[in-house]
Amino acid sequence: MAVFRYKTYDGSGRMLSGIIDADSTDHATSKLKSKGLFPFEVTREAGAAESRQRKESARGRIKKSEITAFTRLFASLLTSGMPVVDSLTALSEQISRATLRKTIVDIKEKVSSGMDLSEAFSRYPDHFSKTFVNLVKAGERGGELDQVLDELAGVGEKQEALRGKFMAAMIYPILMTIIGAMVLTILFILVIPRIISIFTNMGQTLPLPTKILVWTTNTINTNWPFILAAGALFFLLLLRMRKSRKGRFFIDRAFLKLPVTGKILCRLEVSRFARTFSLLLKGGVPITEALDIAKDVVKNSVIVENIGHARDNIAEGGHLSPVLKEGGIFPPVAVHMIAVGEKGGNLEEMLLNISKSFDREVENFTAGLSSIIEPVLIIAMGLAVGFIAMAILLPIFEMNVMVGK
Repeated sequence: MAVFRYKTYDGSGRMLSGIIDADSTDHATSKLKSKGLFPFEVTREAGAAESRQRKESARGRIKKSEITAFTRLFASLLTSGMPVVDSLTALSEQISRATLRKTIVDIKEKVSSGMDLSEAFSRYPDHFSKTFVNLVKAGERGGELDQVLDELAGVGEKQEALRGKFMAAMIYPILMTIIGAMVLTILFILVIPRIISIFTNMGQTLPLPTKILVWTTNTINTNWPFILAAGALFFLLLLRMRKSRKGRFFIDRAFLKLPVTGKILCRLEVSRFARTFSLLLKGGVPITEALDIAKDVVKNSVIVENIGHARDNIAEGGHLSPVLKEGGIFPPVAVHMIAVGEKGGNLEEMLLNISKSFDREVENFTAGLSSIIEPVLIIAMGLAVGFIAMAILLPIFEMNVMVGK
């Protein structure tokens, strides 16, 4: 589709101007007339407008939390009875972030010129996802735009809350790990070698823990450039694998197979997918199209592939749950609830229940994560420091015994 700039009159005789996507000039004219407008000039932009919009969209990244806050305010204004354009005007004056404010102003101008709100949102794919755009389109079609935006804001707030709880639970363990690694590095590079040199010069037979400590220290101090190079090479290899389809699939599958975190990661992804899929179906989006859109919110390529196979099966007249079960990725309880929803005709409700159930499970796991990791880290640090202290003190004790004799 090409971009056309137009000038037109509305029903009250007011002149309007703007841009519209269409296959041809006649197509653009007919689209404008279908909206009750009377175009008198329609010219092709030859890609200039599209290029300008892409540059404007790329000037600054807008955080998901900012989009969620905008959506919540937008829903509140619409619920109070304020028209769309007036709501966008109020929001553009309320929001202080320059990038988001500029985006809202541009969307308001497009809507004022006769463009659908969902189409205006779609011009900024870096800020508004396909899920967001399609749900807004469904809300416009069904006359429930305020409710759809309220649900979108709720989903965004739920995801932000889960992310915030997870990060809060991980801050202390991460700091403990970093500090512990720094302390051990200083000990092995600066302190332990000086102490070991004293034992070595004495020429006495060292106990086994001390021999292990000597070997570890010598290995680190002699081969540290190779150790750093190997670590950097491993990191680069992971990045390269992540960029390839097969490599990313391998890494994502490995994450899902981790003992405890793999299970939680899977539930987090399935919850996100189920809630989005439910909202799309509730908005009237066809099931195959809803699956194509909903799988975009999933980050794990293994789960995405499983959903893609299920989508192909539905397109051929099959059902969703058997393919998800065969994939062996979706938790059995989720597959069972989806099967019940398909048979009972209440798939949207079952998907929402899956999301709520898994969200609670993830929240409970996150709440107990720090209480589990903290003592494990403390014990690990205590064992490491205790081993180093024992390896240093044992030769001293032996020397004291020899001197006493």
